[in-house]
Amino acid sequence: MQPPGWYGDPWGQAPLRWWDGTQWTGAVSAAAHPPVATGGASTGWMGYGDDADTTLRSAERVGRWLRKVLLLLPVVAVVGTLSFGFLTRELLAIVRDIESLDQEDPNVPIPAGWMVGAQLLSPLSVVVLVLRMVWTYQASRTAKALALPLRRDSGLACAAWIIPIVNLWWPYQAVRDVLAPEQREGSRLGWWWGLYLASSLAPFLGAGMGATGSTGAITVGALAAGAAAAASALIERNLIERAHSGMRARLAGHAAASRV
Repeated sequence: MQPPGWYGDPWGQAPLRWWDGTQWTGAVSAAAHPPVATGGASTGWMGYGDDADTTLRSAERVGRWLRKVLLLLPVVAVVGTLSFGFLTRELLAIVRDIESLDQEDPNVPIPAGWMVGAQLLSPLSVVVLVLRMVWTYQASRTAKALALPLRRDSGLACAAWIIPIVNLWWPYQAVRDVLAPEQREGSRLGWWWGLYLASSLAPFLGAGMGATGSTGAITVGALAAGAAAAASALIERNLIERAHSGMRARLAGHAAASRV
């Protein structure tokens, strides 16, 4: 259940309407920004108090690293597609020629070079995943402290990146939730998620192209995967900045309202 607080009026009769934890009430507000949780009360995940400024600073630190690492994703997609493509082609060639090999010779040629190329990508992929999870957690905590309505708690939003099946759409919803409603317009969220899913299939694309035995097909597949990863990374970098700037604006608005 969403905790009590001021949220965007679902009926559009006022900027904000009070949610008492179970239902919408008749209390409305024309304030530009809802109240902010500033610590003290245990409102966060696992009982931690949420201080919006502190959690936002943490999200911004992680976000800076994430935005840098995202620039390497096109390389990961291209190399991954090429590696799996040529590896698949060579393995299939071995299978086709296995009967012509000397049965007394136990040595079967293994395309180790492409296997190493594919394995070298794993650490970088893990780094990107961990940074995404940490940023999602910190951004969700900040959004909760700023009284933005969230579908899921910060811990579950973070874990959604590695939960099978639900990781096909829950991370998208988590990123959408940390954006203020007015920021979602023109954010290209749908494009980001579609391109992210497409670029995630790069190894399978490479294997499929490798099955054709065509170097050209493998190369074209690698370029397509790289283009999808590049577009996805650029949009994601923009989404991170949008989320930070939006939460900073809400935090500043609350501080100004408090002084009044």
